[in-house]
Amino acid sequence: MFEVGQTAEFNFCISEKEMEWFREISQDESYIHVSKEIAIKIGFKDVIVYGGLMMARISRMVGEYLPGRMGVSVKWEIDYYKPLYVDEEATLKSEVVSFSKAANHLVCKFTIRTKDKLIAKGSTYSLVKNIS
Repeated sequence: MFEVGQTAEFNFCISEKEMEWFREISQDESYIHVSKEIAIKIGFKDVIVYGGLMMARISRMVGEYLPGRMGVSVKWEIDYYKPLYVDEEATLKSEVVSFSKAANHLVCKFTIRTKDKLIAKGSTYSLVKNIS
């Protein structure tokens, strides 16, 4: 089923359209996400991607790859280190660190990286359901 060290990864890029969509549904008007001028004044090179959009990519990892479509998330932990910018390509990689077949419990560590920086890292905890 799952083995310690098993990995899955995919690349993604957050578009301006996704930023606008998330702004609308979240009602998050934080200047670092919507005002290039203010984002630059406080030390960023542009507006930064919403953390929620990166969490959506983690949801894809959990729901499609590790553990996949029969998994149920029970906990996520994430630490952000560097900003991700709109249209900046990133890679989400997840690795199995423990799996209990008896408890159907899977723990994975993940990273979000661009080619030259660590954006975020954390852990996902999932129950794995079997419908056989």
